[in-house]
Amino acid sequence: EPLQLYYLTYLLCSLLGFLYRSVFYAFLLLDVVQRFTTLWNVFLCIRKVVATLLLLIVFLGVVVYLYSWWAFLNFDYYYDEELDTSMYCDTLLNCFLSTIQFGVTRSAGISEAIAPAKKEDPDYYARFVFDISFFFFVMVLIRRVEIGVIVDTFSERRQEMDKARESP
Repeated sequence: EPLQLYYLTYLLCSLLGFLYRSVFYAFLLLDVVQRFTTLWNVFLCIRKVVATLLLLIVFLGVVVYLYSWWAFLNFDYYYDEELDTSMYCDTLLNCFLSTIQFGVTRSAGISEAIAPAKKEDPDYYARFVFDISFFFFVMVLIRRVEIGVIVDTFSERRQEMDKARESP
């Protein structure tokens, strides 16, 4: 029975918190999700699309890897640790990790994180295309698809709930 398993898990977290480490008490806060219908519906929606979201994350990783490869070959000197950007592009792996960490988490994309290109630079226009295309493909398109998947799942869940209320 699912409810018995829930209470057994609750008891186990309590005992582990009391006997082993107090960090297990934090898991007891997940009881809020079970007690409120709205939060439970949010959990069900996220659980329903977790595979799609994981595939989108993999796709995001592939696209960012391609941009990291492009940056590693052409723009590695913009990832200069002396410019206080804390970004490294001495290897492709470091370039990829820096692009993931700083490019995807910043609101303006990678152009906000790495050193700015100067008009005198010979690759100024290539860097312009790099920055704008990264922003468009990664920050706008892929993120909007992620949001669309989540919103669509919530609307499906609402339709299911409405249909369940209407049927006797």
